[in-house]
Amino acid sequence: MRKLASFAVAIALLVVVAGLLLPPPSGAQAVARAPELRVMARVSGRFVAAAGSEPPGFDVDLLRRFAAWHRVHQAKDLKLTFNYASTVGPVLEAVQKGAADVGVGGITATAERAKLVDFTSGTLPVRSVLVAPPGLLDAKRWREQLKGGLRLGATVGSTNAAEVDKLAASLGGVKASTGFASNEAVFEALGAKPRGLDAALVDLPQYWTTGKAKGLVLVDNVGQPQTMAFVLRKGSPLAAELNQFLDSFTHSSDYFQLIRRYFGQDAEQMVRLSRGQG
Repeated sequence: MRKLASFAVAIALLVVVAGLLLPPPSGAQAVARAPELRVMARVSGRFVAAAGSEPPGFDVDLLRRFAAWHRVHQAKDLKLTFNYASTVGPVLEAVQKGAADVGVGGITATAERAKLVDFTSGTLPVRSVLVAPPGLLDAKRWREQLKGGLRLGATVGSTNAAEVDKLAASLGGVKASTGFASNEAVFEALGAKPRGLDAALVDLPQYWTTGKAKGLVLVDNVGQPQTMAFVLRKGSPLAAELNQFLDSFTHSSDYFQLIRRYFGQDAEQMVRLSRGQG
C-alpha cells in the first residue's frame, strides 16, 4: 500500500510540474485581451493635444466615446494606443500602410486624399476662411487687395494650403507662404511686429478657438463647405462600426457638449446652421 501511495504522489507531482511547463491555454480558455485600436494623431490645436495633456482634444475625446460605445455594443473593452505627428502627411501614410488603424487630428476629407485612404462619416463641418489683422482687408475687395503683393499663408500640406495655391494662381501677385508647421505658427506670423503674413487661410474652428481671441477678423469664406473625419485605410473593417457610432453620436446632446467644450458656443451654432437646424 505504501508503494502504491508513493507512486500516486509521484504521478501527481509530475502532473503539476508538467502543467507549469505547458504554454498558457488558448482560445476560449485564455484570458481575453482587449482589442487594440492603433491611432496616429496629428497634434492640432483643440483637435489633438500633446501626449498626456488634458483635455486631450476633440478628436481624442470622440475616440474615447467610441471606445465606451464599443464596450456596450460589443461587450468588450477597446484599448486605444497613440502615436503622434505634427502634419497630415505622416498620418495618411501610417494609415495607408497599415501602421495605424485610424488617423485623427482635425483632418478634412477631400477627394484628393480619398484616392489614398477612406474617411468615416463626418466629425465636424468645416470650411476655409480668410483671416487678417483688423482693417487690412475689405470683405468686398480682398481679392484685388491680395493682388497687390500681400503675403497669404497656411499650414503645410493642408487643404488651406491648396486653397492658397489656387488663389495665387488665379489672382496673380499674391505671395503664397504655405510652409507653416502649425496654425499656431500662422497666427504668430499674423500678429508679429513686423508681420510675417498679411493674411491667412485657416479652418473655421481654428478661427473660433484661436484667431478670434488674437484679435484677427474673419474676412470671408473661401472654397466649398467640407467636413472633417477620421482616416481609415481602404476597405477597413472598422468603417461600419465607426460610422454607426458617429452617425448617432454627432446628433446627440453629448456631441454638442463636446463642441462647446472645445470650440465655444458660437461653434455649436455654426454646426447647427450647417445642418439647417437654425
